[in-house]
Amino acid sequence: MQAGKGLLALLGCCVPLMSVQAATEADYLAFFQRYADLGNAFDTGLAALFSDQARVRLMRRLPDGEENVIELSGRDYRQMINDNMAFARKKGETHQFSGIRVEVLEKGARILASRYSDNNCFTDRGFYLVLAPDQEGQLKIMEEFSESPVRAYCKVTPGQELPLLLQRTAEMLNKELPVMVDDATRLVDTKADGNILNYNYELVDKTVADLDLAALEQHFRPMVLQQSCQIQNLRLVLDQGGSVQYHYHDREHREFMVVDINQDSCLQ
Repeated sequence: MQAGKGLLALLGCCVPLMSVQAATEADYLAFFQRYADLGNAFDTGLAALFSDQARVRLMRRLPDGEENVIELSGRDYRQMINDNMAFARKKGETHQFSGIRVEVLEKGARILASRYSDNNCFTDRGFYLVLAPDQEGQLKIMEEFSESPVRAYCKVTPGQELPLLLQRTAEMLNKELPVMVDDATRLVDTKADGNILNYNYELVDKTVADLDLAALEQHFRPMVLQQSCQIQNLRLVLDQGGSVQYHYHDREHREFMVVDINQDSCLQ
């Protein structure tokens, strides 16, 4: 009798829990919460929730209403998560889920929800996951379907489109700053102020006393103006009535020059 118990105990240690006891609705909801939390934390651990054999379908809705569906294997989607999570963080791609429902299946469950994209202001009402134990008895995502628009649905108050664009641009740039743009100059940060995008530069080894300000005004300012007016993305800002200001500081953080560029500057 004792030997039999020992054998059962030994076998029990090697049999996956999922094959012995079916997951409950609470287990499926806890798994889904982890899925949502990892995604919103931009954690590449999200990839491990997918089975290599999963079927992932991503539907992109075009402005004319046409639907473009991309289908990936779980293995490929896991790689895509690992490759693109840093970019998703820069874009601020987070999601809010509501109306979460669990449909228990014979060997798992389907979780349905409305998924709201904070970045695109779009609600995906057809979102779902199918969960089931894999060959090792571990609960995994076996299928995912999601929809996203090609362009954002965010509604902006008239007149606020450009300030919002510049604010988002500054936030994205600042995630990569500070950075040296040459041996002597550091781009410290950027700031949006209404229709103005400000760039703050710093000379790392010079003070105002070391500079020939008259020569800078005569030669450096025109060069900055000419180069800036040739940058296509900058011209898009200027053509909408915006402007860009380059603020230059010495190593002691004293400002010694501001180059203000607007649409008229590029007409001269």
